[in-house]
Amino acid sequence: MLLLITNSTISTTTPSAMTPIATASTPFCIAFVPPCRGDLQVCPLDYSIPDSTVSASLLQGKSRAWRIPMLMVRQQGLSPYNLEIGDPVRRVRRLRIHPGELIETGRRRKLTLRQLVQAVEPCTFLLIGEEHSEARHHQFQAAVIDALVRAGRSVIVGMEMFDRTKQYPLNLWTLNRLSEAEFLEQSDWWRQWGFDFALYRPIFEVVYRHRLRLVALNVPRLVVRQVAQQGWVSLAESERMGITALDLSQSDHRQLFNALMSDHPGTTPAGHEGHIDPAHERFYEAQVLWDTAMADSALHYLERTVPSPRLIFVILAGNGHVMYDVGIALRLRQRTDRLIASVVCLPVSDQPMEIRASLAHFVWLPPAGR
Repeated sequence: MLLLITNSTISTTTPSAMTPIATASTPFCIAFVPPCRGDLQVCPLDYSIPDSTVSASLLQGKSRAWRIPMLMVRQQGLSPYNLEIGDPVRRVRRLRIHPGELIETGRRRKLTLRQLVQAVEPCTFLLIGEEHSEARHHQFQAAVIDALVRAGRSVIVGMEMFDRTKQYPLNLWTLNRLSEAEFLEQSDWWRQWGFDFALYRPIFEVVYRHRLRLVALNVPRLVVRQVAQQGWVSLAESERMGITALDLSQSDHRQLFNALMSDHPGTTPAGHEGHIDPAHERFYEAQVLWDTAMADSALHYLERTVPSPRLIFVILAGNGHVMYDVGIALRLRQRTDRLIASVVCLPVSDQPMEIRASLAHFVWLPPAGR
């Protein structure tokens, strides 16, 4: 079966038929869909949505995925968690992680949450990647933030989920001046992000309880969508949010992007090896814009912050922006010499998983059924 995603329809095809199953306003993408359920996920680039969610959302036409211009097609045969990219020393090593383990990849040791907090003591930035629909990941993020506060760190929390125009309601949440309902309305949560707020509630409760500074990192979705559809050059200077240029030369980042976009890294969505597909390149520009904007937002906020030796800026974003330190972390390194650490939260599993040691500085595999 073939899944065709165009600007107007999503269709399934067999040798004898093509049947529209939903409408969408996403750019063009083609992917082979194996007949076995569970072998493929279709979702926004750094989102992981279970098959059951995808199917229901497609049929109902309500998925948050179709308001994002980028799609990920991920087959089980290609693990984006085991690519030979990233740190030159760690990229040549594979690690086996078991359910429930939090490991430091460089030293290949298991950690407790307290040891993780101690390990990031020298760092100004801590990036924690997530699968947006996985509640366990958000519980872990909240636990890390809470542990950092209790260890005496001055914590700022930056979130991919909001664009810069929504900073004011985030400030009010920090000051405990909004109820949850008021916050959801004023931050325009459902249009800004669209995932069930209950997934993220543990994070917001920690922020509220400790009155932590909360920062909107992203650029407006319409800007990202325009780049995905028409390219970076289509933006007027006033629409570029202070970003003068996009660095599209990072080969490791391209390899990760291709692995997330296709079941064959190095090929276009249409599968023509060696051919640069303009649509694929625009998707890539949009992803680089997203990473660059979040790094810039964090640094600009720090520039307006009173310096503190114990300050740590925790950035919460999808795994696609955190993996291998080639997304947000790379854009931060291009702009600052402050120390950066990263955590990737793997999919929930009851089985061990093989990963590349360069995936992140720390990796957590949440166990199933707990």
